[in-house]
Amino acid sequence: MSFTGVGNCVIDANQAGNANWDAADQVQQTITVSGVAPMITVSGPSSFTVSKPGLLSFTETGTPLPALSKSGTLPAGLTFAANTQGTARISGTPKPGTAGNYQITVSAVNAVSTVSKKITITVGRVPTTLVITGPDSATAGQTVTLSATVTGGDPPTGTVTFTTGSSRLGISTLDKDGHAELSTVLPAGTDTVTASYSGDATFAPASKPVTPITIKAITAQVTTLKTASPTATTTTVIAPSPSPSLPSPSSPSNLASTGVPAGPLTGLAILLLIAGTALLTATGRRQKNRRNLRA
Repeated sequence: MSFTGVGNCVIDANQAGNANWDAADQVQQTITVSGVAPMITVSGPSSFTVSKPGLLSFTETGTPLPALSKSGTLPAGLTFAANTQGTARISGTPKPGTAGNYQITVSAVNAVSTVSKKITITVGRVPTTLVITGPDSATAGQTVTLSATVTGGDPPTGTVTFTTGSSRLGISTLDKDGHAELSTVLPAGTDTVTASYSGDATFAPASKPVTPITIKAITAQVTTLKTASPTATTTTVIAPSPSPSLPSPSSPSNLASTGVPAGPLTGLAILLLIAGTALLTATGRRQKNRRNLRA
């Protein structure tokens, strides 16, 4: 004998009798059938990731077997399904733009009682990796190129912001390969550049600093030249350092017919030019003085 429900069950025993025996009085027996309260067991993580399939399972116990139900809203792409064998599941693939927390309640009901379990379903964006590259050093005023690459699955979209300290250098949009570049001029000194990815509906933000970049300042180089003249005039020449490259001696096209480099003069060229001029002037004065003495 088995019972399918809970409560009191009255059993009647009757003996109808036969040719030899009289019928017996009816005998009753009351049996109380007790049930077992429901219990819900959750299996698996309650966290999901955008665009990735996931599963959260529920198992119920109790007598009689409880019925499972859900209240609350799930993110788009996830569904709740219960069967008659005492199990249920939340499964599916969250759609882009559904990142966040969702509060739901799963309930199990039978003739004994009702139990409920509150669950927070968390949907996160796809983690990303940010790689940033740049030069180790540069000269003040020189344009440097900073590169950033974001990976994490399908090429992400969005922007990368480059900063140094509290200063924003610029914003670059990721291309179809998840790559962004920025060309900029950094201040003199040691600059630690940080790249920050904005994230999008599917991919999570990321931030990473680049190896410090040393920007060398341009210093002034002072050279003093004494001219060979009776008045001992002193000329001071100031040229930036490092100086631009001088024309190659093997390239005659860089020289004018006078032997002076064509184009803008460098600091060293100016120095040599002044020295040569001073020497010619001093020579001319000595020759003039000699002619005056002879006369």
